[in-house]
Amino acid sequence: GSLKVISRTSVMEYRDTTKNLKEIGNELGVANVMEGAVQKFGNSVRINVQLIDADTDKHLWAETYDRELTTRNLFAIQTEISNEIASALKTTLTPEEQTRIAAVRTENLEAYNLYLTARNHMAQRRIEDLNIARQQFARVIELDPGFADAYSGLADSIMLLQNNFGAITWEEAKERVVPLLQKGLLLDGDNALLHASSGLFRLNGWTRGEQEEYPIAEVEAALEHAIELNPNYAQPYFWLATAKSAQDLYEDAITLQEKALELDPLARIPSLNLGSSYADLGRNQDATNQWLKTADLHADYPSARINLARHLMNLGRFDEGLAWALEGYALDSANPSFWVASAWNELGYAERAAAVLESMPAEHPWYKYWQSTIAQLNGDSDKAYALLRSMIERTDRQMWFVWNTAANFAIGSGDYETARDYQLAASPELADRSDPDVNWQLDADTALLAFAAKQLGEEEYADLLISRMLAMLEGRPRMGFNGYGIWDARLYAVKGDMDTALAKLREAVDAGWRGHGVVAVWPLAEDPLLATLREEPEFQAILAEIEADLARQRARVDEAAASGDWQPLLALARQTTVAKAAP
Repeated sequence: GSLKVISRTSVMEYRDTTKNLKEIGNELGVANVMEGAVQKFGNSVRINVQLIDADTDKHLWAETYDRELTTRNLFAIQTEISNEIASALKTTLTPEEQTRIAAVRTENLEAYNLYLTARNHMAQRRIEDLNIARQQFARVIELDPGFADAYSGLADSIMLLQNNFGAITWEEAKERVVPLLQKGLLLDGDNALLHASSGLFRLNGWTRGEQEEYPIAEVEAALEHAIELNPNYAQPYFWLATAKSAQDLYEDAITLQEKALELDPLARIPSLNLGSSYADLGRNQDATNQWLKTADLHADYPSARINLARHLMNLGRFDEGLAWALEGYALDSANPSFWVASAWNELGYAERAAAVLESMPAEHPWYKYWQSTIAQLNGDSDKAYALLRSMIERTDRQMWFVWNTAANFAIGSGDYETARDYQLAASPELADRSDPDVNWQLDADTALLAFAAKQLGEEEYADLLISRMLAMLEGRPRMGFNGYGIWDARLYAVKGDMDTALAKLREAVDAGWRGHGVVAVWPLAEDPLLATLREEPEFQAILAEIEADLARQRARVDEAAASGDWQPLLALARQTTVAKAAP
């Protein structure tokens, strides 16, 4: 705890580097670097290790170890190295730290090697890598059921597959993860990895509306205990940051994300999430800078490009957003395809959007939803709606957008009762008619539900939903990654306040709003929630203004598509960044 130790994921980025130690020390923010080499000779291993002052290149300590290749010997060498470094740097290991460092986590060399491989796969955060990691962690437990760290790895891989990709349901994840955490903690109750995994699991439960079963205090306690056990373990810092963000405590989240990046400077997720926290505070330029930095650090990381694409699209810059989405799509053609399709659609190329979604693999968990979107883009609303209805009965809340999109189609067909039921299925926290639990993340859900309720004559319920949602939007950013766009205009239109609705719509357009940023069921000109505004001259002027700007964006896109050179559009985000990114 008295030393800052950089996480393995960042250190591995330098495995084949030609950089000198001073450069590495500066990039990682450390004063000392330990380097070494491992050689195998049959059943023997030689490990050469040296501790070096990164600034002066002075050797502080060095040692060579010749041992029989067993896990017990490997852990013994690690223990000795830890003690020697602590001594060389004039720090002290607590008795608890000495006990943890000396522990032999597994005696099975095959299990240990496979465990490290699985951790590397999990760090990539791609769906295919997470599936491989899940299989490998399960095999590690088969090889050594007493290896507590592996239970954390298997639990994390399952939760990330569920949370990041919806590849399994929350109920299935719970069924599998709970016994893994119980068994792991029974084996090692002071294991920081397992306490962090427990915090992540509880966080997932809390964010899914199961606050009574997983109160936020227990989420934070588990993650904070993991940090106490291992202050150099980066992941609990950024999972705790996620918990803070979910409570709208963005400044706290930024502090934790920055700490995670201090320990793991090249980590992908906290670097990505730091941009989101900036955007949540309306610091849109800082968010742009952060995602550009993440993209530059990780040339193979699609998520940095997709976050930047979504951010630019929500700033009304669809041509730039398309360029960045295509960059992400080139790295991973499955998950970023929705944002490529969204950009094409908003620019007026529905057929290109549909063609992109046609490439989605049939085994993807959202495949049927994409098929519905394709039908919608091709102008077949009846087929799109039928596909959504066929998904409703077997879909858990992880795919809440299925109900949300179905509610849009129900509204379009005039079936307001079904629209209300679908929307309440997507957001059951809105069901209490005297005290609906409205929050800013439910802007679409609340507006659609209020509209359906209005049409059904449930005026009091509709007005309560609208007033609470409008209050929630105050102080939140209109533009950017999680910006609310024109939802206030829609809410005022549903309420019947046409003047304010037009004023808010004008405010949004002046701020850069040009479209929904997703494949929306209704374009602005046909939006049922704004039906009362359609004949107003100001509304028609806004439509013309948006179309004129999108025509300019289309011209730039057409030029890039014809030449195959998207660099000028990619470069625009860099040209508008401030000279120095936010700290």
